[in-house]
Amino acid sequence: MGSRGAGLILTSPNGVVTEQVLRFEFSVSNNEAEYEALIVGLKLANELKVEDLKVFSDSQLVVSQILRDFETREPSMQRYLQKVRDFTSILGSFNIQHIFRTENLRADQLLKLATSCMSELPKATVLENLQMPSTEEPEPTLCIETKPS
Repeated sequence: MGSRGAGLILTSPNGVVTEQVLRFEFSVSNNEAEYEALIVGLKLANELKVEDLKVFSDSQLVVSQILRDFETREPSMQRYLQKVRDFTSILGSFNIQHIFRTENLRADQLLKLATSCMSELPKATVLENLQMPSTEEPEPTLCIETKPS
């Protein structure tokens, strides 16, 4: 059984809250969905030039893999973990902590919204449809110089 979406909440130090709903247009396990949400959050933090990031997740497996408490054996999980490490390596400070699902109710509400229709989403909520796993995204390329052939 897999997940069809994920919820993500970003809170700035001065209390500005951004909520994002992710819809997956590909098959994804619950743990892969947790990694996808984390990677989207890390991308956004990178775009916003965040230097110090604290993450709270209700996935004990994902948190434990990132903290190196659990071994990551499955190849798909290894690819997700590497993607997370690539993003966290450019941060000044990165801290991830496991929280209980009961402490993560708003993210769970956003997850339910991920499977609802657009009209049910709060206006301030960002919806992103992910077409492929983030581990399969092509690396960006930059064309420096071109010459006619």
